[in-house]
Amino acid sequence: MGVVHAEEHIACETLSTRSSIVQDGSAHILRLVLQNPTQKTVVIDEFHFGANLLNIRAVAKADGHELTTSIPLLSPGTKPMEIRPNKDAVRNVNLDGSLPELTTVLRESDVDVSWTLSLEPNDDCFSQEVSTTFTLHRTR
Repeated sequence: MGVVHAEEHIACETLSTRSSIVQDGSAHILRLVLQNPTQKTVVIDEFHFGANLLNIRAVAKADGHELTTSIPLLSPGTKPMEIRPNKDAVRNVNLDGSLPELTTVLRESDVDVSWTLSLEPNDDCFSQEVSTTFTLHRTR
């Protein structure tokens, strides 16, 4: 029997995500962090709210009313976004600008904010959909 050498091969790259909602003055900012835990650079399409598959929904908890979402008319378009090995890519979305009713509704009710990010396959056969929901508490 001879010695067999195995060559390490990663079939697909995957990204980790984390998110939070932070206050910047009176503004509510959705901070999305894409993490590349691999040892090679991952290239995905840049994403923006209302384009390139980032979707946000918000619902008033008191009555189930879905808040109107304002989508920009002009998208900056797609371009490659590189995430280096063991690095993060951070994107911030101003929820008050994207959800014009948010400040008013928060005076009366908690609001559930959900986001979904669909990342399309690239050369490394990377594809995934990530999402979560946060509750913004009523301002008193």
